[in-house]
Amino acid sequence: MHWLFFRIAGVLGSLDEKIALNRKKIAELEALAKTIYDYWFVQFDFPDKDGRPYKSSGGKMVWNEQLKHEVPAGWEVTQIGKHIKSNRGVSYSTKNIASSKGIPMINLNSFNVDSTYKVAGIKTFEGEIPDRKLLNPFDLVMCNTQQTDLDPKKDIIGKSFLVPDIFDSDIISSHHVTSIHVDDDELKVFLNALFHTKEFHSYISGFASGTSIRGLNFFGVESCFIALPPKPLLSRFAQLVMACEKQKSIVLRNQALLQPLRDYLLPLLMNGQAVVK
Repeated sequence: MHWLFFRIAGVLGSLDEKIALNRKKIAELEALAKTIYDYWFVQFDFPDKDGRPYKSSGGKMVWNEQLKHEVPAGWEVTQIGKHIKSNRGVSYSTKNIASSKGIPMINLNSFNVDSTYKVAGIKTFEGEIPDRKLLNPFDLVMCNTQQTDLDPKKDIIGKSFLVPDIFDSDIISSHHVTSIHVDDDELKVFLNALFHTKEFHSYISGFASGTSIRGLNFFGVESCFIALPPKPLLSRFAQLVMACEKQKSIVLRNQALLQPLRDYLLPLLMNGQAVVK
């Protein structure tokens, strides 16, 4: 029987390697998007008209009293709520998610602590769905509920991601998730990157309340002041980040196939119910 265990180890080892490689690719793409955001919109060293880093090359900065720091001259300081509309997802009961025949539903368990999408967390929903609750690939969603005390190492409340393009059907979210409709796609990509920052999460945690279950008062998002980059810069940033997001979706599609296969094969192989040839 030793040969069987070696084959089991070989198959599972191969799957684990592929899954780990996919996770590494996603982490690298996430890190690239974060680096660009930090360089352009935190350090304000985005490319100026001559392609030089703006602030480091002497670009004009002006103090903003609302934000309590300097921003590039000409940037608008505005509240997020002026540019978005929010929409909570669908309420559900156990019977709505009892089978696997429904449509994909993004829920609490779809959010990783690092604001990435969790493949294994998806649920399926069967029931009536208003059209206004349907989601599209790359829609912006935010977690509005948390079932634990606030802890920066574990928090998912206020975390966001762009819905990956990995589904071949309609998509919805649960009422624990808020979809955020933005004036334009470029601003949507910028806001998602902003929501990933430690500064934003520290701020938004102040709008989470409750005892055993924390709920997010979305007023906190809407009332947040931001320095809004000019349209051409938003467009350049969105092009770079969306290239990463599309590549992530390809990797996640692969991951969505590999993980269930591993989970299915493991008990079968260990129980001798399947033989690898």
